[in-house]
Amino acid sequence: SEISDCHATSEGGAVLVENGEVSLSTTKILECNATKSGGGLFSAGGRTSLRNGTLISGCSTEEEGSSIFLLGGEVTYTLPAPLGRWLPNALCEVYRGACPYPSCGKDNSYEFGVCKQAACLKHRGDCALLMYDNYEVLDRLSEPSSDHKEAACNRHSTPEMQGICRTSVNESWYCQTPTFVQPCNWDPQRGGQPSLLGENLYQLPLEPVERAFPYRCAAGLDVSLVPENQSSSLCAGSCPPGISSDIGS
Repeated sequence: SEISDCHATSEGGAVLVENGEVSLSTTKILECNATKSGGGLFSAGGRTSLRNGTLISGCSTEEEGSSIFLLGGEVTYTLPAPLGRWLPNALCEVYRGACPYPSCGKDNSYEFGVCKQAACLKHRGDCALLMYDNYEVLDRLSEPSSDHKEAACNRHSTPEMQGICRTSVNESWYCQTPTFVQPCNWDPQRGGQPSLLGENLYQLPLEPVERAFPYRCAAGLDVSLVPENQSSSLCAGSCPPGISSDIGS
């Protein structure tokens, strides 16, 4: 969809969010204007989700935030960005405590014939994508059910990793409790969204965005729709010899 040539006499030339939840997917916000702040998007509260190639470009304002102005609320961008664009994104996952068990071979290191430390380390990546229906279960370090493990496996980024994970759903994972600091707002007890787990996303800080958003890759750089290749201004690296790119220019 496309929102273009809009004008607001105050904030939010195209979109103004004060509360509730707003989601924009594969949406272009083009050439919009606000007299005050937020030529494309103005957030004063609530939760705004930008996803899957959404682009804000060519917008303007007489004050701050030609593209976006964040006064309050939560604004996230879930990748991929449009081709030729980038954002400093990271994987949304559960940060957990370190594996605390004795080294294999020492006293109390085995349980049911399994080295607890080895199993815990093996499944760190799987546990990082694990979410219980009842979050309180995590505090008791109970072994997750096979259904919860299957759901975690499905959050891996590639079919190969998903398949490897599924072969171990009958094993003990020894997932540790989450740490206090988390990289994204997935925790439902804190008003978060568990559906963010496994996604590559960028959490916007509370400051104005003046240029087109997501940001352009420089001319001469290779481009990609793979989120890992959209995480910095280097994009997918230099173009191969004999090939030029001006998609991001």
